[in-house]
Amino acid sequence: MKLLFELNNVTTDELGFHLNPNFSIQAPQPKIYTVEIPFSSNVIDLTESFGEVAYQQRQVNFTLEKLRPKDTWYQYYTNFVNQFNGKVVQLVAPYDTTHYFVGRVSVAPMRRGDHLSFDVSVLCEPYRYKRNPTVVNLTIATGGT
Repeated sequence: MKLLFELNNVTTDELGFHLNPNFSIQAPQPKIYTVEIPFSSNVIDLTESFGEVAYQQRQVNFTLEKLRPKDTWYQYYTNFVNQFNGKVVQLVAPYDTTHYFVGRVSVAPMRRGDHLSFDVSVLCEPYRYKRNPTVVNLTIATGGT
């Protein structure tokens, strides 16, 4: 299986980049709210006071690379920046093509050496969404039940 991310239904491979295998997807951190009781060693935990735990946004980080041809590096990089930097995207991660994240893209400056590389970070909502939502169809009879 080829490693690639998909941004708005366009794969990093189709954009002309290789995905560095050292990518990270953070787990969403719970928002924990506690109140200390004065003159006591007790704490009141208000985390679930509205029914369920709320979560902070999660960070997805990956590095894109391009080897050849060197004279097109800047063009590929600027095309990626123009298409995605600062925009909200649907991001599909490797190994989990049945779900996607929603987040805003930030692109770091490009690094040049024996190959082009640059870091991409996406600040995502804490949830993963199904690409194909579950649909239930029911037939309701008109007769009495």
